Amino acid sequence: DFSVYTNGVRVWGPSEFAVARHMALREVICASERPGAISAVLHAGAVAKNGKAVVLAGDSGAGKTTLLTSLILAGWDYMADDLTGLDREGREIWSFPVAISLKSGSAALLASHLAEVPDLSCSPPDEFGLRYLDASARRAETPRVRVGLLCFVQYDAACTSLEVETLSPTAALGMLLQSGTRVVGAPPTVAALARLLDEVPSYRVRYADRQEATAFLEARVGEP
Repeated sequence: DFSVYTNGVRVWGPSEFAVARHMALREVICASERPGAISAVLHAGAVAKNGKAVVLAGDSGAGKTTLLTSLILAGWDYMADDLTGLDREGREIWSFPVAISLKSGSAALLASHLAEVPDLSCSPPDEFGLRYLDASARRAETPRVRVGLLCFVQYDAACTSLEVETLSPTAALGMLLQSGTRVVGAPPTVAALARLLDEVPSYRVRYADRQEATAFLEARVGEP
């Protein structure tokens, strides 16, 4: 039974630890910038390369963090894990590089690769079975990066080859809201989200081979 309080007012809970941690971080993101600076908190991780950010969205357990960590290992800059703040114009995301939360499945998939990288350290599992990866050495140098691509990812060990579906802005908006993205502000509005989705391509990607998924994103980001 964990609850989240902001200025003495309970804003979430009681719930299990993982959900409460998620909601607490969401409150911190909203409070970390000036009022009105953030239009939405995306349930998504983010990495950057060549001056463009790739947002990795999806439901909990979809494989966002597994792919995000693989991209960091491949040389991408770390922006955020699981929660990403979108600016009020709907064009840039704010860096929020907390320790990356790895569930047992992700930790097992990535263990041998992480053991070979000295500047990334992973904690032992806590009482909830989570490991925390310190990727601060790989964080992006700038606090905001323009979004170049939105990708809904799904890890599936039975997938024999990379499956990619192009999404319309309307479909992508519905999927973001259904997977836990929250619009903020007074009053809250989806205008910034709609602008983002009108301007950047959105895909649904099902993968088993992380190298295939990484190559797909590398090709879409391209050169500066």
